[in-house]
Amino acid sequence: MFNPYQIKHYDPAKFIPYVAVLLIGGIIGYFIGNSAGKRATLAPAITTTASNTVAPAAPSDTTAVTTTANTDTVAAKTEQTTTTQPVATTSETLPTDKLCFNDADELSLQLSLFAEGIEKDSVMYDNKNSANLADCSGMFLRVTRFVKSKCDRYDYPEPKTARGTRELVTWYHNKNNLILVKNNKEDALTKRNLIKPGAVLFFGRSGQVYNDVNISVAQQNVAHMGTVTEVKKDAEGNVIGYTMFHGRSAGKIAQRSFYHSIEPPRLGYPVLGNWNQQWLGIAYIMTSKAT
Repeated sequence: MFNPYQIKHYDPAKFIPYVAVLLIGGIIGYFIGNSAGKRATLAPAITTTASNTVAPAAPSDTTAVTTTANTDTVAAKTEQTTTTQPVATTSETLPTDKLCFNDADELSLQLSLFAEGIEKDSVMYDNKNSANLADCSGMFLRVTRFVKSKCDRYDYPEPKTARGTRELVTWYHNKNNLILVKNNKEDALTKRNLIKPGAVLFFGRSGQVYNDVNISVAQQNVAHMGTVTEVKKDAEGNVIGYTMFHGRSAGKIAQRSFYHSIEPPRLGYPVLGNWNQQWLGIAYIMTSKAT
């Protein structure tokens, strides 16, 4: 039988350490739980911060879009410029080469071979000794002699009748074998398809601009000339550039040059000009004989 008097009496002081452990454990548990709650609360903020960190990539994308847009704009402007250029057609015509050559390609080859031979000889520019035919007009007269040797069924200028550039532009004008290019831009583009192998091009003074070229302007201002050996065309068949053989300038050999283009080698230079010399007129090396 249970006897209550047999229950042992414990000293309360002995339970203090256990109570203390329980209290400390509770406090630690509280702080751990609270800390976890705070981390859970902060997690969206951290995600947002991460999102903000990634966000600066957007300006880069925007820049790329802007660059593309600008490129498209430039392309559109270029296309518009090309579209608004004068159509490269003219009712004016030059003599043909059909009496002696099958086509322009054959004449181009013959002229290129002749030019190559002169280049190998390294003929220096010389405007002091007229008989040497080593300046620009003299070198052109060498070309006419060569072409005449291949085809004598046309008229050609001779040194005794037309030696300098002014005399030569007058000779072609009097033979009705000269077409003037009235200005640097519109008329030059309109008449560019007249340029072909065998074309004789006349140019103005260096750096000068001529807005209304007539025969008097050409005769007084022509300062250079050369013979076209090759032409370059676009997909539509319009001339966009040419190669010209010429006696160039003091200290240089007679040679072909390749920079003549509807896009000049430097800003402000003339369309299809000779460096900074404006294109004033065009003739054809072969002049039809009077009937």
